[in-house]
Amino acid sequence: MPRRKEVVIAGKNIIINEQKIGYIQDVLLPKIEPAWDAIFNGEVVDLISNLGKQINEIFPELREINIKDCYPSEMEEFVGDWTDVNFIGIKRLYGQVQSFAKKVQQMLELDAARRSDNQNTGED
Repeated sequence: MPRRKEVVIAGKNIIINEQKIGYIQDVLLPKIEPAWDAIFNGEVVDLISNLGKQINEIFPELREINIKDCYPSEMEEFVGDWTDVNFIGIKRLYGQVQSFAKKVQQMLELDAARRSDNQNTGED
């Protein structure tokens, strides 16, 4: 069953529904790409301008909302909730992979330190 979450933006209840992978890949990501480019190039004015024009295309849940009536914190919360609904599994997996990578790194560092100690003391 798809995930969903209800949020309040500009005094209106909005339902965030989990999107299908095909929609995210084929429709959403191409629309978001110009925003990412603007972020990485430091073009904040372009980012705000482009997102303002595309926000209803990117997030159809916001069609009934006048974005100018929203607080930035409401938009931040909405985007966070939208990400949770659509990518919580990836976020959890990423956290587990990071934890595993950190443990492996610690083991490698410990092994390297033991080898260095053995070389310095002449032990194997």
